[in-house]
Amino acid sequence: MIQEHLTIRGFRTTMRRIVSAVVGELRQIAQEDAHSGERRPARDRRIEMLNAYRQGASLRAVGEQFGVSGSRVQQILKSMPDYQAARDAARSHRRGAAAGARPAQLHSLHRTSNSREVRRSWKAASDGEDVFERLYRMRAAGKKWKDLAEAVGRPPDRSNAHSTMLHMKRQAKAKGRPWPIKQAHDAVQPSRAAGMTPETDSAG
Repeated sequence: MIQEHLTIRGFRTTMRRIVSAVVGELRQIAQEDAHSGERRPARDRRIEMLNAYRQGASLRAVGEQFGVSGSRVQQILKSMPDYQAARDAARSHRRGAAAGARPAQLHSLHRTSNSREVRRSWKAASDGEDVFERLYRMRAAGKKWKDLAEAVGRPPDRSNAHSTMLHMKRQAKAKGRPWPIKQAHDAVQPSRAAGMTPETDSAG
């Protein structure tokens, strides 16, 4: 009877030890998983870190955003294959910001007014006979090239004025029309002659 009691007691003690050991292992695994989660953020978090860094944010700023240190962010980013390209982009972004990039509005205007699609669209429109005649008459009347550029919906800057002039010159040559500059010059002469009186002639 005593021997049987000791056997049961020993069995219970052994089971307690086994359960305690298993619980300890589970706790340790859970702690390791938690630490591993801190060390290795989810892929989307790492991508967000990389994108923020690529856009010019400092390592410290990225760390503050995600609740880790800047050195930890650097370790995480260095383990990613796109780190080198992101670092180059971040440096370029910072240099551009330091140098003072053009306002976004002007950049957008420049891109819109000088894009290949816009140039093609206004050239196609000006190839129409009515548009060409209207621009031709404007130039013959002494209008500036930037005025012609503005008439076809382009900003009246030097680049657009020059391209408008070249395009009109090619069109006039293809149509066998005289160059508008000479016509504008001739159109001015009669007005000057009409403005001269005998008094002015005698004064000359």
